[in-house]
Amino acid sequence: MDKTQVEMVREIIFNENEMEALEKVKEVHDSKLLYALIDNYNWSNGFEIPRAVLANNFCDSGVALLTFYRADGYRLLEDKDVYKAHSISDWGGFIKDLYDRIKLADFKLSNVEFIPELTKVQKFKLKKVNPDLPPVFFDGTIGEKVNIIV
Repeated sequence: MDKTQVEMVREIIFNENEMEALEKVKEVHDSKLLYALIDNYNWSNGFEIPRAVLANNFCDSGVALLTFYRADGYRLLEDKDVYKAHSISDWGGFIKDLYDRIKLADFKLSNVEFIPELTKVQKFKLKKVNPDLPPVFFDGTIGEKVNIIV
């Protein structure tokens, strides 16, 4: 990733004008940039930027899965009804919608790699609680490794 691409990610993350930042997300045409954006995103800033990333045509399954885990999707895997207690909040609707889209393979094949950091015990417990869970939630996606800190 070149310097101008990293600068574009920085502009989105640190932009105080949310509308401007959302417009810049639409201009991203590379799943690696979207991955870097989510990987460096401050979740205290809400869900609008992540929603824009997920709506971007270049968002692939690796970016979606990274977003799921960064948004604390693991809680949903542990208890599939946890989102109901948060259905009024942004998190409940966001995480349930993202979970459903990943489960339905709504994202194109990944260009970037994301492997969830789950222990064998965590995987075992999740499979026991949720035996129909698609393997992507455990195994992740294959592709190019992206590690960009802005």
